[in-house]
Amino acid sequence: MSNCDPMDEMTIALGICQDQPDLFNDLFLNRPAYWSRQMDLCRSVVEYRTTVAYSGNMVGKDYWIAGIIIWWLLTRPDSLCIITGPSQMVLGSVTFKEIRRCLDGRTFTVYSED
Repeated sequence: MSNCDPMDEMTIALGICQDQPDLFNDLFLNRPAYWSRQMDLCRSVVEYRTTVAYSGNMVGKDYWIAGIIIWWLLTRPDSLCIITGPSQMVLGSVTFKEIRRCLDGRTFTVYSED
């Protein structure tokens, strides 16, 4: 057993996940692992300032982006994600729906009034 309080343990785990979005996906979001092309995108986001995903339909782009957005915001203090899409409808009905679904399985508390 550790003598750290849960918040310290979370801070340490987030630090370990800073350059490992796939580990964050597993530890914090409790979701199935990314497939090989999603892992390529993860490496690109970690290593480069700009990442472009050329892809087809139904290959997991929104599943991946939901996890990457949450990973980025939680592992980089004071960070900002600007999310764009082809239309407001697509953002609301696809991208943000996937973000909400992603957070449903999380292993951490988002907000507490305690």
